[in-house]
Amino acid sequence: MTQQPVFSVRRALWATLLNVTLGLLLSALTIANLVHQLRVGQSWGVGVLFVILALFFLWQAWMQFRERTPLVEIGPNGLHLPGVSAEILPWSRLRQVTAGRGLPGLGGGRVDFTVDPETFAHLKLGQRFMGDVVVKSRGRPNTFSVVTPQLEERADAIYAAVKRYWPPDGDEED
Repeated sequence: MTQQPVFSVRRALWATLLNVTLGLLLSALTIANLVHQLRVGQSWGVGVLFVILALFFLWQAWMQFRERTPLVEIGPNGLHLPGVSAEILPWSRLRQVTAGRGLPGLGGGRVDFTVDPETFAHLKLGQRFMGDVVVKSRGRPNTFSVVTPQLEERADAIYAAVKRYWPPDGDEED
């Protein structure tokens, strides 16, 4: 019998609202620019590209705004990352957990998880530029990061929740 998660993390509502607002603004500006270019007879190829990019950003922001399910769940059975794996990652599969130090974007605002190679191979990690918060950590084998600046919880709170259960045998590998 699986137990319910003790700690859940969602995307922050303020962040999704900000992204939707920016998406609306960018879409309106790029469409207005394209209309202007068509009226004055200028080249419109680049304008169409920017309209497509702005509408994609708006669509992505809207989908994130509508999706309020947890992105990270921590409980006695392990770490669950619903967008990355349907299965709960048992604590025994984690080799190292570290909280990023420093400013967000410069090493801080994230929690790094190193897992065994078999587990890592089965994870469907996202891309940061697509708005995903669980991404492959560059330059470190079998490591992924939970990027936290746009989440409801900060990196230190997520790290503290993980430390309640990991390492499972009480041996401090961190």
